[in-house]
Amino acid sequence: MNVVLIVGSAPDAVRINSLDLSLFSSCIAINNAWRLKREWDYVIYPEDFPIQRQPKNSPVIKKIITAKDYV
Repeated sequence: MNVVLIVGSAPDAVRINSLDLSLFSSCIAINNAWRLKREWDYVIYPEDFPIQRQPKNSPVIKKIITAKDYV
């Protein structure tokens, strides 16, 4: 079974720190949620997401998806 965790940047998103992420096939961060842990399968953010808040090219993030990819 393919189980995907999608984490947004809500205040309670820090709850992922208490989860066993190995239970998920993929972990996806939206907007600022990428800051909650080092490794993500996908990070998604919109075209108006401030550059200073965007993740830098990181070898531990498998794919960064921007508005150019989904709009």
